Amino acid sequence: GRGHVDLFAPGVAILSSIHDHGYARNEGTSMAAPVVSGVAALVLAYHPRLTGPQLKDILLRSATRFDQRVLRPGSESERVSFGELSDTGGIVNAYAALQLAAQVAGSR
Repeated sequence: GRGHVDLFAPGVAILSSIHDHGYARNEGTSMAAPVVSGVAALVLAYHPRLTGPQLKDILLRSATRFDQRVLRPGSESERVSFGELSDTGGIVNAYAALQLAAQVAGSR
């Protein structure tokens, strides 16, 4: 929840490589974290002079917010606002992050 999660990324039914040269669908932070890392790397590829704090701010401010109600993780029936589950209440957005990074990098 808030204070522990900054933003979300796709992390369910992600096709990933596994041992023995195969593939399987996995889920969880092990699948979502590489999505956020990939977006961060993409932004830095275009704007390599951004600082770490600037990059984090860009990722957080550019997240796509949702007002929908969802099942609280670990609950079978309790519904909460998606915004209650993280600081941003949103999902990482590569396109919006690149747009915001261009503005930030241009204002230096």
